[in-house]
Amino acid sequence: MEPPKRPEPKVSEAEALKILQAAFPAFQETEGKHIEAYLNGWGDYISWSFDLSSDDAWKFGTHLSASVDAMSGRIRQYSRDIFGYEQQIPTGPQAAGRTEAEAQAQAENFLAGLLKDEMAELRLMPMPAGDGPLPGENLPNGVYGFVWSQQYNNVPVLDGAVMVVLDKATLEVRHYFDDRRAGLEFGGGSIKVTADQALQTWIANANPQLAFTTIYTPYGYGANDLRLVYRFDGVHANIDAATGKLVDHYPFEQPGEARVIAAGQNPVLPAELPLTEDAAIALASQLMGLPEGARPQIMNAGDRSPVLEVVWHEASQAIRVSLDRKTGMLLGAWHDSMEGEPPMMERVTGDLEAKAEQAAINLVQTYYSQFLDDLRLDTTDYMFEKESGYAIRNFRFQRYSQGVPVENDGIYVSIDLETLTWQNIHAQWRTQPIPSTNGAVAPEAALKTYFQGLMPQLVYMPVVTDRPMGKGDYMEPMARPTKYALSYTIATQTMTDFVDALTGQKINYDGEPAGAAAAALAQIQGHWAEGELRYLLSTRIIGSVQLNPDAALTRAQALQMILRSGRDFYYEYSPAGKPVFDDVTDESPYYGMLMEAARLGWLQPDGSDKLFRPEAPITRAEFVVWMARALKLGDLAQSELSVNFDYQDLAGLPAEEQKAATFLRAIGLLKPAEAFRGSDALTQAEGAALMARFHNYQFSNAR
Repeated sequence: MEPPKRPEPKVSEAEALKILQAAFPAFQETEGKHIEAYLNGWGDYISWSFDLSSDDAWKFGTHLSASVDAMSGRIRQYSRDIFGYEQQIPTGPQAAGRTEAEAQAQAENFLAGLLKDEMAELRLMPMPAGDGPLPGENLPNGVYGFVWSQQYNNVPVLDGAVMVVLDKATLEVRHYFDDRRAGLEFGGGSIKVTADQALQTWIANANPQLAFTTIYTPYGYGANDLRLVYRFDGVHANIDAATGKLVDHYPFEQPGEARVIAAGQNPVLPAELPLTEDAAIALASQLMGLPEGARPQIMNAGDRSPVLEVVWHEASQAIRVSLDRKTGMLLGAWHDSMEGEPPMMERVTGDLEAKAEQAAINLVQTYYSQFLDDLRLDTTDYMFEKESGYAIRNFRFQRYSQGVPVENDGIYVSIDLETLTWQNIHAQWRTQPIPSTNGAVAPEAALKTYFQGLMPQLVYMPVVTDRPMGKGDYMEPMARPTKYALSYTIATQTMTDFVDALTGQKINYDGEPAGAAAAALAQIQGHWAEGELRYLLSTRIIGSVQLNPDAALTRAQALQMILRSGRDFYYEYSPAGKPVFDDVTDESPYYGMLMEAARLGWLQPDGSDKLFRPEAPITRAEFVVWMARALKLGDLAQSELSVNFDYQDLAGLPAEEQKAATFLRAIGLLKPAEAFRGSDALTQAEGAALMARFHNYQFSNAR
């Protein structure tokens, strides 16, 4: 089928050029230059594009580009000197003398003449970071830039903005951009839904769901990085501004029909906690159903792992059972047959689905009796291996808390339809030291917190039709939008805002209260270390909540900075073993961090002092030693590194501190000074300055 023809423009090429020349006199200077014009776009969104240049287009002031909407005659874009823009704009003395207030007044006068009554729907807003005359570029120093956001009943329109960029020296308009969609000017009754109505629609479709989400907590590694939060179904949605209906709604996967599990007759509970190895063997033996006299073994006997692995095998089969040492919970079990074929449907007679389901329920009633109040059998999650012919039925017992599902948590059981025995058991069930769901706030409270203070915004949404692209389009035939409609969307601080289920506080992906990042940036504005602090915030080496640039840097904060500056920061680590410091137990938020630092050799507690003192200020000498160890310099105290007493006060320090300071001075991480002041406490700002150089050095000099 031939695609429909592009509609005839209501504004001709000649008319569009006249509109440009009236607004921008530079387009009247055509002598000795050539102009190109072409029509682009599709549907109701088509425009005339113009390029005016000479043979020396690379020179400053010789190239112009612009576009005019072919249906409404509105100027969409104008740029002068688009090539080499940042380098060509005058700076320094040439740009001096014109204030930002003068530039703003000039820009407003320009817009008033160009847009006339449409100025009433625009509001001046701060220039967005990263926006400039060219996509992805910041504004150069030689220009002023201003952005006006389109508004409707004081509701901002995303992507509905007008930008003006002026030369600082002459206040000439160098760049103009109008992102408001043609044919969608406000009025005419196109918007029939208020912002409050849109917000209520949004809330009515946001179903809370508990989740254990990995976030970058201040000192957490592994288990300590998991935060119990509420997520909200329906957050990624838009509400049509004309009808009030949901569009582009992306709900989370929800469990289907869920049945409560009744208590069983013969629950099996551990005799004592924490589990001894004998108690673990007794518990696993019952699940394994071993013949008389058979005794399984502890695979990891004698270690301090939080999980006990019990195994039994013979020539024809092997069984492994994993038990949580602290809670006695059955974490998983695997039954592997060494001989024969897997269970196949061709050997199964009769309808055994109901019996398989009851077998799975019996197992959960027996070994998970203490969790039955939190479990629901999700009857829509059966996975029947029909294509392969395997006679395996899989069941999911979804975990619930506060009446809502806990994302990904539950008990998974596989039943052999031939023998009606279990094949695999897996418990996805977060327990201590991860916070329990028992203390979660009510979903209604979380919902109220999440939407408190949210401001609806309008956004242009493409209306996609079945019209394939026509000749001259640059992609394969596919559905293309022919027009745009206005929808409400709800703006959060970030796309990853949550509600902490235990505190009821709105947090972001860094585990910090919503708005903490903005508050931190305001706090450091104008500080001597603002650049370094911004850099460390953006790379998550430091967090917003703990930021206080002139306060003392604690030992825990210092170690966190060094760990997070490593190239392997984004990995999952589950610490196990005996704590290396007496004042940091396995329940401490610092535990995982210290275990990792000890494993890497950065922390070396001696026999007489096994206290880490996480909240104590760190000295300059301690910090540089940790950095030197992180750079894998080995045992500095015993190294052959010669000490150059560049700092006058190094002689009184221990050998390792002397050599660490000397080395970091040699590679540029420490700056020249008369004294090192090794015993002085560092401030957060001083630590940030060191850490920014340390982070850059690591990535520039991979070892």
